[in-house]
Amino acid sequence: MSFIDNFEQLTTNQKEMILKFLYHEHDSERRKRLIENYPDIDFSKANEELTFSKIKGFIFQKKFYEVDYHKDVLLKICKIILEKFPNEQDKLFSIKGRTKIYFSKNVSDFRNNYDIIEGTDIYADVNVDAVSINKRCQKILQKYGIDHKSEFKLIML
Repeated sequence: MSFIDNFEQLTTNQKEMILKFLYHEHDSERRKRLIENYPDIDFSKANEELTFSKIKGFIFQKKFYEVDYHKDVLLKICKIILEKFPNEQDKLFSIKGRTKIYFSKNVSDFRNNYDIIEGTDIYADVNVDAVSINKRCQKILQKYGIDHKSEFKLIML
């Protein structure tokens, strides 16, 4: 039994101590191994409020990705998904708001704050808060048949 096997039974202070240890581990390779070895812990719950929060990275399908900003999570998830499903771009384009387009090949579809998804000719709207970005990532994964609850975890500072 490892020190995190009974994570849900620990006190809030004990959980915070473990999460801070993992977040502040200076050896990035060791930190990646620690986080990947505990896929059952939802590290995104370490900081309930995503707005104005600092992100460290995310885990997707047991692999840790380090990012600097919440928008980088969205762009990286899109890149990964489009590499896995190169002939299914239409699923990504079908994810949109009531009046807002989230993804397009035409930059003029966006008023401000958009970024290109690396390795593609697709632009993503990144003019949203961290909560909306997280929800958008979950929608993308659902659209491609990936269980976001077990395969996608945010790592907050």
